[in-house]
Amino acid sequence: MLYWTLQTIGWLIYGTANYLMFANSQSSATQPIINAAAMLGGGLLVTHSLRWCYKRAFWQALSPVKAVPTYIVLLMIGAVVWETMATLVLFRFQAGFSWQTFNWFVALYVFVNYFITLLVWTLLYKGYHAYHATRRQEIEALKLQLALRDSQLQGLKFQMNPHFLFNALNSIRSLALESPEATRDMVTRLSGMLRYTLTSGELKLVALSEEVVIIEHYLAIEKVRFEERLQVNWFISPGLDNWQVLPLSIQTLVENAVKHGISVLPKGGVVDISITAKGEQLLVEVGNIGRLPTDINENIGLRNTRERLALQFGSDAEFSLNQVADKVVAQMKMPKSGEQQ
Repeated sequence: MLYWTLQTIGWLIYGTANYLMFANSQSSATQPIINAAAMLGGGLLVTHSLRWCYKRAFWQALSPVKAVPTYIVLLMIGAVVWETMATLVLFRFQAGFSWQTFNWFVALYVFVNYFITLLVWTLLYKGYHAYHATRRQEIEALKLQLALRDSQLQGLKFQMNPHFLFNALNSIRSLALESPEATRDMVTRLSGMLRYTLTSGELKLVALSEEVVIIEHYLAIEKVRFEERLQVNWFISPGLDNWQVLPLSIQTLVENAVKHGISVLPKGGVVDISITAKGEQLLVEVGNIGRLPTDINENIGLRNTRERLALQFGSDAEFSLNQVADKVVAQMKMPKSGEQQ
């Protein structure tokens, strides 16, 4: 709607200016109107066609080196089409206009004028969209910052949750009587989780190896509480240690599997963690024995992970939570391009 409003106003101003320019220099009262209408109609049609071209993927993918000559050729074609349309209108409606009165020098002058007009229109059109694209990027960057901050706060909320701390400290207390060495290990793991939560909130991405270490800390602490009820199967493809992932994203999936899967089963169960590369994407799957409720409502951690994936990677990332046979499987995909960010 905004586009057509600006197009209509802009070309009406252009046509009016041309009419006023020729109104006093023409012998016929209708001739300036015909001239203005020919330029206005042709310009409106040509620029709308240019807009159609600019919105195609080919034009948006042009490199700066190829863009300038390609746009120049397109604008020259547009100027020729515009002048041809205007000339045909003059042949049809303007009295006395014929090939005998056609002036090639004037035609060249009109072509240059049309080319410059289309160039100005293109600069305005591209400038407008570049400005709004920049604004959208700034807004998305701010959203990502807020999501990362929310992730840090949610992580802190989880880490500082009295129930979790009570269980962790209770496990450490029971170990202190049996094994001082194991107690020191648990304290080290708990402090490592708290430190990671505090520092990772300032980062967009972290190495997969760092995320895996934190997951191991979390599982080790929970293993003390659940003992044999908690079993873990790991599978990580070689060569993925430096792949960049969202901090606390995989940990959130594992935490969800333990909290909503293993902890509610009297005999416990197995958490399967698979991290592989599928083409240009990192595929993370975390599964546990259980059933998805029919009226499932994602908790804050999962919802936050989904939103952060969308903000960081756009449509190149995916997240899903599905029932696969007797397992609940959380699946997350992240593009390889994240490795360079």
